[in-house]
Amino acid sequence: SARSELLKELNIAKKNLEKTPSRSRDWPPQRSHPSPPRLPFGGKIGDLLGSADPFEVKHPQDEMGVLFDPANAFWRDHPIFRKMRDRESPEIVFGPTGCGRTAFALGLAEGNEREDSLPVYVAGQPSVREIQNKIVQEMLDFTFARPHLLIEIGRHERALLAQLFSIGIGKDKTLASLDTARRDESRLKGADDAQRDLWAREDGSGFRLFEQDILECAMTPWADEGAWLGSIERCARSLGFARVLVLLDAPTDCEAWARSLLPRLRLWAAASITIKLFLPQTEGKRLARLADVISTSLIWSDADLDAMAHYRLGQVAQWAGGLVTEITYVIADNVYTDLFDAGVYDKFIAGAQRNP
Repeated sequence: SARSELLKELNIAKKNLEKTPSRSRDWPPQRSHPSPPRLPFGGKIGDLLGSADPFEVKHPQDEMGVLFDPANAFWRDHPIFRKMRDRESPEIVFGPTGCGRTAFALGLAEGNEREDSLPVYVAGQPSVREIQNKIVQEMLDFTFARPHLLIEIGRHERALLAQLFSIGIGKDKTLASLDTARRDESRLKGADDAQRDLWAREDGSGFRLFEQDILECAMTPWADEGAWLGSIERCARSLGFARVLVLLDAPTDCEAWARSLLPRLRLWAAASITIKLFLPQTEGKRLARLADVISTSLIWSDADLDAMAHYRLGQVAQWAGGLVTEITYVIADNVYTDLFDAGVYDKFIAGAQRNP
């Protein structure tokens, strides 16, 4: 039968895996974002950066190419960011407009900060169902980018993944995604000729096994939210993740929506789904008093701002092909009079209300 042939293929693939060096688990994959625009920017900074303004865009969503690839200018050493990265418990993070809530949420999602966590970033005021679907979609994307893992896990775990994807996304859409992923060879990047052939065979076996699991899986909905949470936790662990990290980045006027989520912060944490809820200042202060979780006010000291600005300028200088040697020298020696025009630094801090 088709299943017995696939099982024979599985045994061969498993033996091949034992001979293969471990493959990367990096996630999310490095995404190439549009380069930030080269905008007219005068003064000392403009001269050093070839007129590439490192602070021009108004929203972090619009400056992904500055924060991450290609410029990689997101500063990861803010004390609050480090604590959020290391803390495994749910929390509420709040602060005024411009304090960096979205940038910090994206930094946790885009930066591959912890290999043991599957990051899921969601902006807006999504329903619980939309959050659930986003988690399932991220897990599917990871699985189809690392199909060799489908060989390593057991048949029961594969069947559970197939059921999770088929119910959460739809069986036809799951099969279509599998077919698209099967044709995408970017996951073989970095392999030499011998490895490429072996990896391709491993991935092909994983895809064929999982395709059969999808076709055979029962489309029985979860009995309740607890059953869904249990499935997510088991599927995440089978793929090598200790937890799912959900980063909810809310807009203004979100209090009613955020309040409705508070009971789930602890409930989902019990199933190793950690929610970090990023809220505007007013809503965050109110809800922090009600929630039985850690709450963090996102603030910046002068020293934090100084270190962030210097790091970003250095990264953007390298990306822009400016006078890297000169700007690195200036930053290292903290020669503000050479780096900033008169009054620009004070105006920057005042204008940002001590938030970048």
